[in-house]
Amino acid sequence: MRFILLLSVILAGTASCSRHKAAEFNRRGMDFINKKNHKAALREFNRAIESAPDYIAPYYNRAVIYSNNNEFSKAVRDFSYVIASWPDFSKAYINRGLTYENMNKIPEALRDYSRSINTDPEYALAYHYRGILRFRIGDNDGALEDYDKAAALGLSTSALHYNRAVILQKKKRYAEAILEYGKCIAIDPSAAICYYNRATAYIAQDKTEKALEDLNIASKLGHAKACRLKDSLSLIRD
Repeated sequence: MRFILLLSVILAGTASCSRHKAAEFNRRGMDFINKKNHKAALREFNRAIESAPDYIAPYYNRAVIYSNNNEFSKAVRDFSYVIASWPDFSKAYINRGLTYENMNKIPEALRDYSRSINTDPEYALAYHYRGILRFRIGDNDGALEDYDKAAALGLSTSALHYNRAVILQKKKRYAEAILEYGKCIAIDPSAAICYYNRATAYIAQDKTEKALEDLNIASKLGHAKACRLKDSLSLIRD
């Protein structure tokens, strides 16, 4: 399960004694999040909401806690409140979308990822997450389109490169897939699955030596299938 990103915000509003108190509770809650003390963080966000019920930030941050605690209905409620108060906040849509996805509410999740993109067309992460969900439901072309857009917007993570490579390999675009696996490995040299998958792409190109090099590394990293495939290739070559 992909958990929601821990994104915290402090939103400006009309100054008041209760708002200042709520902002302090919210700040303390975010400090507890950074210390991975979610129980204490939740307590502070609840205090912030009690102090200033119209202050949006603690609702958003509380939703993050709820989602990470698998209390998805509560998370959706708080994210929805934030969205109703701030319709252009793209991160609220993507996070509610992630929550819906964890609830297996696929149409709702897709809708929210798309709304996140509509409110901020330059938000690369929203394209990546929509692409992941499109791939999950079998829409490989749509997924690759979203991955390509995320990359064009500057997103460069091991996850994005791996996800692009998987689809490119499925489409038998092996040279491009190999390049993407290489980018993934450059970011995360411990990603055994990338070495293994790149080896299978090399095999499809009849590049046995290169495949064996990757299988050796994947085997050392503990990838069981890599060990078996390496032995099979070695026998065939011998």
